[in-house]
Amino acid sequence: MLQTHGVFCTIDLDQVEELKALIRVTPVWSTGIIIAVTYSLNSFAVIQASTMDRHITPKFDIPAGSFGASVIITFVVGIALYDRIILPLALKMKGKPVCLSFKQRMETGLLCSCAAMVSLTVVKYIRREIAIQEGLSDKPQAMVHISALWILPYAIMSGWASDFNGIGQTEFFYSEPCPVLQPIFKC
Repeated sequence: MLQTHGVFCTIDLDQVEELKALIRVTPVWSTGIIIAVTYSLNSFAVIQASTMDRHITPKFDIPAGSFGASVIITFVVGIALYDRIILPLALKMKGKPVCLSFKQRMETGLLCSCAAMVSLTVVKYIRREIAIQEGLSDKPQAMVHISALWILPYAIMSGWASDFNGIGQTEFFYSEPCPVLQPIFKC
């Protein structure tokens, strides 16, 4: 409860502890911003795919919007693979349960996020160079002769980034001992 004494306000010890707990988790929470930036590039990848060759066979053309769905598919499949195949396999190999800490998962997610952004940047650079060579630099909607499948590494790494960072953050927030902040973290 805030009480005013002249110019100064006093607060009780619980409020100070709540603020300290909130400040303590801010760096962990902020890692989600980088993942959100990577995930927001999905629309850019779809736009980029719409100007690339999306043919797998001469008669089958992948819709550009499907490249955005590949991130979600990778996310879902990645969680299932990690939980049902990788962890049991690691248990058999090590003879004891193997589990990444929440910090290791978040670090892996951030690394995947950075790799995803780099891969999308490289594809954009190569696509631009080919467009210039083909004389299409002033035609932004023209089809450039480069396979749109080059966008898939971005989608895979972006899905993995969401897997690792999202699970790591969830584990961290559920394990945070401050009872006052528990309702906020479990929303």
